Amino acid sequence: MKKSELLVPAGGKKQFVAAVENGADAIYIGGKNYSARNNADNFSDEEAEEAVDYGHLKNVKTYVAMNTLLFDDELKGAFDQACRYHEMGVDALIIQDLGLGRVLKNYLPDMPLHLSTQAGVRDAAGVYAAAELGYERVVLARETGFEEIKKTVATGTEIEVFVHGAMCICYSGQCQLSRYIGGRSGNRGTCAQPCRLPYWCESGRKYPLSPKDMCLIEEAGRLCEAGVASLKIEGRMKSPEYVAVVTSIYRKYIDMWSCGHKPEVTEEDIYLLRQIYNRGGFTKGYFYGNPGENLIASDFSKNSGVYVGKAASSSKGSLISIEYDGEEKVPAIEKGDYVEIRGEKLTGNMVTYKEVKNGKTIIGDFRGNIRKGDPVYRLASADQLAKARKTFEDADYLKTGKTSRRTPVNMNLVIEAEKNMRLTVSCNGFNVTLNSDSVPQKAESGNPISQKAKSQLAKTGDTAFCPGDICIYEPTPAFIPVSAINRLRRQALEKLESEIICSFKRKGIRGGFTATARKPEENIMEVYFIRGKADKKIIDKALSLRKSIRCVVPADKYAAFKKQLKVFYGNSKETQISVRPYIIPMTSVSKEKASEICQWLKEENCGLYVSTLGQLYTFAGNGVRLYGDYGLNVTNGEAELACCQLGAVSCADSLEKAEKWQGAYPLMITEHEMDEKILVDRKKSCYDVMFFDSSHKTFITGKDCPIDWEKAGNKGSVRLFAT
Repeated sequence: MKKSELLVPAGGKKQFVAAVENGADAIYIGGKNYSARNNADNFSDEEAEEAVDYGHLKNVKTYVAMNTLLFDDELKGAFDQACRYHEMGVDALIIQDLGLGRVLKNYLPDMPLHLSTQAGVRDAAGVYAAAELGYERVVLARETGFEEIKKTVATGTEIEVFVHGAMCICYSGQCQLSRYIGGRSGNRGTCAQPCRLPYWCESGRKYPLSPKDMCLIEEAGRLCEAGVASLKIEGRMKSPEYVAVVTSIYRKYIDMWSCGHKPEVTEEDIYLLRQIYNRGGFTKGYFYGNPGENLIASDFSKNSGVYVGKAASSSKGSLISIEYDGEEKVPAIEKGDYVEIRGEKLTGNMVTYKEVKNGKTIIGDFRGNIRKGDPVYRLASADQLAKARKTFEDADYLKTGKTSRRTPVNMNLVIEAEKNMRLTVSCNGFNVTLNSDSVPQKAESGNPISQKAKSQLAKTGDTAFCPGDICIYEPTPAFIPVSAINRLRRQALEKLESEIICSFKRKGIRGGFTATARKPEENIMEVYFIRGKADKKIIDKALSLRKSIRCVVPADKYAAFKKQLKVFYGNSKETQISVRPYIIPMTSVSKEKASEICQWLKEENCGLYVSTLGQLYTFAGNGVRLYGDYGLNVTNGEAELACCQLGAVSCADSLEKAEKWQGAYPLMITEHEMDEKILVDRKKSCYDVMFFDSSHKTFITGKDCPIDWEKAGNKGSVRLFAT
């Protein structure tokens, strides 16, 4: 069984070192620009190159996330940045924008590209499409189930799967809620996470949009066996201690599975994962199908910590007594832990005082009224954090050798009297041979120096290496100063380090590129009916501004919608209304179903909107005109060309360009079926929740979002949204 890569996040230098020291095979980072986690510390170019070099010496790959959407005038800057990563030896770039991906494949063909989960690929068809565009690896949407994961692996393209960390309620790449509320776009790296805020809803759930954290530690073995190339941990905003704990635990089990063992994950390790961070407990997400309400942490949207007991008595002072009720086998509270008491009013603090008296544990210092029976949670364990820090706190990239993770290096030393001493060092396919200026002499004592030389070669000191096999060839006893052996070892290892680092560097390219502009937009007013229900008032208003309009409706509502138009307008030649069906975004469509849809589309002489790479790949070649819909997130001309390469005639704009005056455009598309029909946020703004049975997708839009017809009338090409 080929060993699956363990891919770990690093939002900064400490996290990077923690990932290396705890067993990461690869690490993904972000730069100061073009990263979907702009609020992480991120890496300057100098810091990124240091990290890349450090990783390569430790046999660890570094991927850089350039996974934001880009407008035409931003492609040049992103390309220049990618060129710098290319030169410094980054192992791959993680891309969402299909336009940037196209440019890089054309101008930097030897730069490996991974298609981000932001691109929303969740089926084998989408993976085939990505491969046609030149992506070596696809990061699947978190909504992809295990059976479909196995089908994507069978395509032959490398597959990367998230196994741990935060989940979005919305399909990644399809969320507009943060931009809609406060102008901070998730697709542009500045998500404000409004999904983690409270909302009023009919069910009474406080946080109806906040999923639990994913944990697939118990399923990682199945993913390894299935041939998944990379198991990915989420968390570029997390602490280095978090990185250390989660990495070390996944490392342990991946190693056991790859050796043919099938270990049971221990309760202790599950506890350690929960203690370092969890949100409402853990979920396996969509791994085994739709998890229903088990997906949502409806009562608490931040780190939930671990339940340890309850208040043994009421208190208004700074000290409280704790009763461990045995519901969970967890360590007792200690000084330095951070504890929350979640009663009628939440109170929390670091434990600065602890006393065990008459069988009861008393801790302090807390403020507020605490009632008997209030649950007590530990958010942070001082002991766990201290142990995690020990794994990385003394390591500092290339400046010190105080690290536990070193690369074994084999050494072959030739000591012949009256000849230059020669040392060959090798690791991971790299070889360096150096001759010493010092010449050994015959040993007057008759005692060989090989044993002493071997012990000196083993002293790799503050390097990236540890001794592997050491062979000494000494045909006759010889003598040479120990200092000469040490000097030769030091010089050889320095040269080996340099050889390894330099081998990953790439030559820069000459000249730049000229971005391809978008095709001229079709001069038409388009009304997008999300539910597919004809609204005569809206259609009449549109017709009052344009002689000809187009209505866009779900494919399964097409026939009924056209029938309703005939009821409204009969066969009036003055009324020029075309109808174009769309496939609901993030929906997988079988080849058989696509063929059936295309048959009646040809009879209607009608084109079709598709919203994912998988849909585009599945419908292409069926003799129907295909148009890229908003789900493909086309924000520049190069992205449109990428979609045209797969068979699209042209593409509609991404919702990144949508404005409130255009009406109730989709703010979220989620696989999660919600009981709620309306959500109300803290500012009393209302949102409609619509569930589509046919595709099992939920849409969330703004409620009472009227179209500004005056603005619409002054636009050439315009798309308007109606629910």
